Amino acid sequence: MASGNAATPAFSYEPSPWIDFFAGYEPPPLQIDTAMRQILKSEFSKYNLYEVALRFRLLREHGHWVSPDVFNRFKSEDGSFIYDITNEPRTLLCLYNASHLLVHGELALEETIAFARHHLESCSGSFKTPLAQQVQRALHIPMPRTNKRVEMLHYILEYEQEEHNPILLELAKLDFNIQQNVHSKELKAITRWDKSAAFVLPEYLKKFYTEMLRTFENIEAEMPANTNYDIAHLKKAVQNNVTGYLEEAKWSHRNHKPSFVDQVKLTSLNIGVPTICVSMMAGMSDAMMKPALKWAASVPDVVISVGKISRFMNDIGAFEASKCKGDLASTVECYINEYNVTSEVAITKIVALIEQEWKTLNQARFENHLLPALQQFISLAISTTFFYGNRNDVYTHSAHMQWTIERLFLKNM
Repeated sequence: MASGNAATPAFSYEPSPWIDFFAGYEPPPLQIDTAMRQILKSEFSKYNLYEVALRFRLLREHGHWVSPDVFNRFKSEDGSFIYDITNEPRTLLCLYNASHLLVHGELALEETIAFARHHLESCSGSFKTPLAQQVQRALHIPMPRTNKRVEMLHYILEYEQEEHNPILLELAKLDFNIQQNVHSKELKAITRWDKSAAFVLPEYLKKFYTEMLRTFENIEAEMPANTNYDIAHLKKAVQNNVTGYLEEAKWSHRNHKPSFVDQVKLTSLNIGVPTICVSMMAGMSDAMMKPALKWAASVPDVVISVGKISRFMNDIGAFEASKCKGDLASTVECYINEYNVTSEVAITKIVALIEQEWKTLNQARFENHLLPALQQFISLAISTTFFYGNRNDVYTHSAHMQWTIERLFLKNM
């Protein structure tokens, strides 16, 4: 019989090999790049124009260079597209969207955009649903510049109207609803933070400064100790932004009328894009964060391009809504005053400048090894298009966004 005083044998657990594993684990990248390389290796000559245009867009969007010469076999000797293409609206639409990945000096793609746009506009009244809606959206904002989440919403709703695979549709809706739930929770958290900050508004500058410092402290406190994100870069970006605001205030106080070039140079940075780009780098993988942050903080040409796109589209939307009544003239008003032209001439010129900045962003896809960071900057430019596209200002007049907001964050598919 065992003694009641016998010691209970110690029970030892085998040490887990996973204790510290995931702390420094970097998951492998998704196989998107592998798929793109397989497409790149494929022989374009065996595909029709729709398939070539689709592959051209996907590859360029993901940083793989494809020459516009792939379209040459669909052209006649004089360089124009063969007439039969005008009877294929889906092909024209795909070609139109793909051509907007053009870079500086690609005149052939500029001609392709004009060609496809002309025929899509001339036949738009005869298109059936959902092609009619797809063409209308693309003529408003070409697909490479659309918010992918919003475009997904439209596509799911339109796919349901066509002959479709019900299982695929159900999976797409389920995925959309799961993401919607995550986004709704994030919006709730952000809204709560914003309401807490609202209590400090009465004492304006003092309270604003205090809250800004507290924000930096919170960021530093929440940032993992071993992260490569240096908060000093973000502080410097905010300082530069405030310095720019002070310069604008000096111009206003002195009744200084800057040249169009000087006004663009200052206000395209003051719109806040450089600061946002620096803050966005906190979402990079740990391995890429340090070089991406350093690059963003240097305010490279691509960040300046995003700033110009944002400034120009903001000012056009505000001008169309008769909102440009502040102390400092907008870029539209500066151009009108300096060159003594009508508002329509000024806006047409500025729209052309926007296109040049998009070419710069497209070109950067093939020149930069920090493609994930660049794609974040491009997404920021796309968000500007979302708010100010088609000369609108839905950032100010948000009622126009009610349907989109409800479908993105409130109503399940």
